[in-house]
Formats: sequence, C-alpha cells, structure tokens
Amino acid sequence: MPLWASRIAGAVALVEERRGRPDPAEAEGERRRSDAGPGRREGRSVGGGAAGERTDGGRRGRRPGELEHAPSAEGSGPGTTSAFAVAGQPAPGTAGGGASTPHDSEAGPPASAAAAEEGWSRHRASGPRGRTPTRERGITMGSHSRRRILRGAAVAAAGSVVGSGLGPGFFSAAAQATPAAPKGGSAPATPFLEGAFAPVTEELTAFDLDVVGRIPADLDGRYLRNGPNALGIEDVRAHHWMIGDGMVHGVRLRGGRAEWYRNRWVRSSQVTAKLGETYPGQAPPDDFPCNTHVIPYHGRILALQEGGPLPYELDGELNTLRPYDFRATQKGAFAAHTKYDAVADELHAIAYYPTWDHVRHIVVDRTGRARPATRIPVADAPMMHDFALTEKYVVIVDVPITFDGAAAEAGAIVPYVWNDRHPMRLGLLPRTGGTTRWFEIDPVYYSHTLNAYDQGDTVVLEYIGFPAPFYAAGRGAGGPSASESPTLDRWTVDLGAARVRSTRLDDRPQEFPRINESLVSRRHRYAYTACAAEMWRAYETVDGVCPDEKFTNYLVKHDMLRGSRQLHRFPRGAAVGEPVFVPRRGARDEDDGYVLSYVNDPDRGATDLVILSAQDFGGRPRARVRLPGRVPLGFHGSWVPDA
Repeated sequence: MPLWASRIAGAVALVEERRGRPDPAEAEGERRRSDAGPGRREGRSVGGGAAGERTDGGRRGRRPGELEHAPSAEGSGPGTTSAFAVAGQPAPGTAGGGASTPHDSEAGPPASAAAAEEGWSRHRASGPRGRTPTRERGITMGSHSRRRILRGAAVAAAGSVVGSGLGPGFFSAAAQATPAAPKGGSAPATPFLEGAFAPVTEELTAFDLDVVGRIPADLDGRYLRNGPNALGIEDVRAHHWMIGDGMVHGVRLRGGRAEWYRNRWVRSSQVTAKLGETYPGQAPPDDFPCNTHVIPYHGRILALQEGGPLPYELDGELNTLRPYDFRATQKGAFAAHTKYDAVADELHAIAYYPTWDHVRHIVVDRTGRARPATRIPVADAPMMHDFALTEKYVVIVDVPITFDGAAAEAGAIVPYVWNDRHPMRLGLLPRTGGTTRWFEIDPVYYSHTLNAYDQGDTVVLEYIGFPAPFYAAGRGAGGPSASESPTLDRWTVDLGAARVRSTRLDDRPQEFPRINESLVSRRHRYAYTACAAEMWRAYETVDGVCPDEKFTNYLVKHDMLRGSRQLHRFPRGAAVGEPVFVPRRGARDEDDGYVLSYVNDPDRGATDLVILSAQDFGGRPRARVRLPGRVPLGFHGSWVPDA
C-alpha cells in the first residue's frame, strides 16, 4: 500500500477505535519565553532555545540588521549549513471526533490541571539558556514508540489536507479523480519544495532592521503571517504544501522603527519531537502544527488550523505557550478562518471534522468563553474552509468537494475530489438561533470569503471563486487544479424570491481577499486582494496552460461602490503575499490607513515587508522593511496592534 494510503488507513482505524469516546481535555500550561536583546541579529537552529541576553544601549557597534553567528549544535560555524533533512514524523496524539451531545462543545474527561501546569513549568525551567545556534542541523526522529509514530502520521493525514480535515467513511459515488497533468506543462516536479515555496531551515531573530522610506509613526504593533514550513519529510513524493508544519513570521513596528523580525515554528507535539525537544504536558487530541492563520483575540495571539486541532497561543515574541481552549470551554475541533464582530465583541467560527455528519457554529462571546455550539447537518463531509457573517446571519457554503475513500486507498496525496452528486448550497443560519435556510446554487469552488452583509431583503456575499470542477490536490498531486483562474465574485441572496444571483466583480486572477476588519459583517466599500505568479505555477489548469502565462505579481484595491480598481505591481519573481489593511490612528474614512504585505525581493534573495498607503495605492510604498531572510509563500496573517 502506498505511504499516504497507509496513513489514511491508520487514521480510519484510529477513528473507528475511538468512535463514541469523548475527547480528553488538553493540558493547560504556563508560558515559556526566550529573551533576546536589541542591537543584533541572531539565528536560531531548528533545535535552538532562548536567544541571547538583552543588552542596554542597542547596537554594540554593529550595523543595523548585522548578523551575529554562533556555532551550531553540531559545531558548524557561520557559512555552513546542512541539507534539509528527511526524517520521520513522530507525533503523539490520536485521530478523533466521536459522538457528542447536540448543541454542545465537544467535552471529555478533564486532565489534571496540576500535572499540566507542572509539565509546562518544568519545560520552561529546563530549556536552554544563552546564545543559540544560528544554522540548521540534521533533523532526527525522537524516541517515540512505533505506535506513537504511526499514530502521529495518521493525525497528520487526518488533521489537515488542503487546510481541511481528512477523515474516513465518506465515499462519493460520483467522485471525479484529479486528472493527469497535461503534457507540456512547465510546473516543477516538486512545486511545494522549490522556489518561493521552499521551506526555510532556521529560526532567525534580527533587530533594528534596515528600512527604505519611512515607516508611519502610528504603526505600533506586530505584523504576523502564518504558513506551512515543512520540518523533516518522510517522502517528498507524498508531501503537499498544505500539510507543512506551521511557522509564523513577524515584524515588530514601533515609533517609526522596525524593531525586530522573528520566525518561529508553532511548537505542536509533532514539531517538538522533530526538534528533539520535549512537549510539556499532555498533547491535545488531533494535535497538528497550526499552519493556516494567526489572529489577535482579547490580548492573545492564536495560531489556527481547521479540521481537528485547538489553536495554539503564542506570546509577543512568537514563542508557543500552550494549546488554547477559550477558558476551558472549547474541547473539540476549531477553525482556520474566524470572523470577529467588533460591535458585538464576538468571535465566530465554523468547525468541521471528517467523522461528523454536521458542522458546528461556534461563538466565543465577550467574556472569552465559547457558547454551546450549534450543529448544522451536512452530508458527505465536504471541505468547508471559510464562511461569512452578516449582522443577522451566519453564511455557510456547502461545496461539492468531498472525501473519497477510494482515492485514499489508491494512494492519493489529497483524497478530496469533485463530487457531482453533492449539491452546491448556500445556507443562512440566524445569529439569534433557529433553522438554517438552504439555497441551491450553481456549482463552483470558493476558496475564501471577502465579506458579507445584509441589504434590505437580500444577503450579499463576496468571495474568491474557481469555476467547476476544482481538484483540491492541485499540481502537487501530479495533476491540474482548476479549469480556470480564481476571480472575485458575488452571490446575492433574494430572501423573498428564494433565489441566488451570481455576479463577476473582477475577472483578473487574484486570491487572499481582505477588508478593513472593523467592517466584518457590515457593508464595505473597499477590498484588497493579491496575485503571485509563482504561486500559480504550482497549479496548472486543465487546458494545460501554465498560469505563469496569465499571472503576474500585484496587489489590488477594489472600490465596490464605483466598480473600479487600482493595481500596485511588483517585478517578476517578487512573490506577493496576502494584503492586510491597518487603519491609521484616528482614521474616519474606511480606506484611511495602510496595506501591509510580505513581498519577495528577487534582487536580494530575501523578503521585504512592504507598507503601502491605502489612499495612494498605486504610488510609491511608504516603506520597505528589509528582512534578513526569505519568507516562503504562505497563507494568512494579521496586524496585532499594541494595547
């Protein structure tokens, strides 16, 4: 049996073993930090601990951003690197998702709080001190039993594929397998390990970063972005971008200065095992290195992943603190995409899991506690990566991409396939409670929602859409991804006539839609999207046209009122990341602020944090912060303002 098929089979067996059993609560823990001082840049090997001691007076004679090297654990000095190691995937944990009580968060027997607290404290106390290595070393497999290693591999398979859960028992009678790659395609054989996708192999800390231009003085906070960064791969043929270990890249801005850059792996049980570290306490059920999003919430920083795991909480220097369960009220699967209603002070999520016959609407209220979840029945375990929110409704999109057990048995890297017999539906769940109202719509694939709002007797949802059919595995699974490129589209739901109208808003290729986040669930005027040519070289279309012939590198500002748009273009080779809007301090206009994005600089072979004026979008950047290394193409991020 192929490697991936054996992982799926292991996940099936584990879920069947656990069917009907509640999930155990995860361990509570105490934060662990690493202290690092201003005035120097330090690398941190994959096994590194705390950075150097803080110093007063700043630069100690070094240029801003200058690198200070220390020997690695293997004794290699500056200028030496080891190959990116191929190793095992030890990951303690279990696949889960058994029966649970309707309209309630998934609960289980409580873990010992004292034992968990002791575990995190012991881990913090025994961590390495002093200067850490700057170069990566070979990654070796931790001392885990075969059962734990196989269990961890099954969790990796069951926990996150294409940003979604992967589970057994959902067979599609009319599933369409991903077609073979068209002849003459120019995408690389391992697209997710090359070019702008290539993982970085060390954790860096750099201070007093060089800046071209001037950083606006009112940008006080952290710009963070999460994404997959593989740490040890058993078999490159079975690797897919979306299952890489989560890594958060961050830049600290304050008083017109770029104080530091850091990148840190999210320390799940799998990652700590690969790094040769000890995971403190008990690993939560369905643990996975959350790789999809990072958000601020009530003074905390949370790394998110859907399809099983709880979020991980990070501190202000990106060190992993603990799994976070919203004050012991969320025990089951959470989500990668949340919607925060700033007026109601509510955090909303749609959670799904491969063994469920429903999805769950989760609301975390202003106290920071999750209310009992509302269960919404669905069939066939569809991918449900994102959703939307209005003042009145939770908007759910049920797509015809479902799990296919036959594809899993055949060794498919991503056994989610287009299912013609699964109707495409848009659902409206009243936020005040009640029954979900469903509307059948023409089949498409939506990747991300931009925003939704109520407008009289209609509900409007704007989103990024791909035409049907869509193949979830994409080029990384040996075939194409879509029949055409993603576009910005709109659904308008007429509640009285019970019909949905679809409108194309912009037919240029684009992804990662964002708005001024204060307007989530309310009508917006402006939106921001991105296009990265190199990202789409990994996704050949069915017609065999490699997307680099139609994609370039740019950010887009959309004016929904006027139906106009502005582009900020970047040179070829400058892979562009998701745009994040940050309002100017004291702003009154919706677009009075800045747009931040990581953009690879092909001339430097490193990445810049680009800061644009949202009201002069096509003009020269306000600032480009020079990072010390490369930020691989990744997923989603946030601005975390100072309190």
